[in-house]
Amino acid sequence: MRGIVSLAAALSVPLSLPSGADFPFRHLLIFLTYVVILATLVIPAITLPWLMRQLGIKDGGETRHDETVARLALSRAVLKELNTLKKSSALSEELLENTELLFSKRVRALEDNHRPRAAAALVANHECDIKQLTQKVLETERNELERLREQATIHDEVFFQLARELDLEETRLRSQRI
Repeated sequence: MRGIVSLAAALSVPLSLPSGADFPFRHLLIFLTYVVILATLVIPAITLPWLMRQLGIKDGGETRHDETVARLALSRAVLKELNTLKKSSALSEELLENTELLFSKRVRALEDNHRPRAAAALVANHECDIKQLTQKVLETERNELERLREQATIHDEVFFQLARELDLEETRLRSQRI
């Protein structure tokens, strides 16, 4: 859409004046319009990566990495604080242990996600199998969901919510690079 109005305006300039003479510089006007349109497309495309680096704007991968690092640091700080609280707190020991278990699981999950390359070698041989199995699981879930709806076991609202979740999971699966 960029420049379409400018190009339309330049092309709408008549070929000749009412006197019958050629419109002066019409071809130059159209040429310059094309040049401006191309320049406004090419210059930002070339300079945008440089500008993003200068401003410190990161792409999604770097942001996710930073987020994982931050979440790991936060969870580890909580675990450290929980160890301190166990020694000197009047809080329930069971509550502290349950919270520690929760954050320990979170740290393990974040660490596993933080170094996906190590797990990638293990999964590499089975990626197609995993994708096929996941597709089969989603298909089974969808069939069961439809059966529950047909038998009026669930309300339409629940059906649509769960169907949407299945749709999102299928979309995620299709967009995965294997």
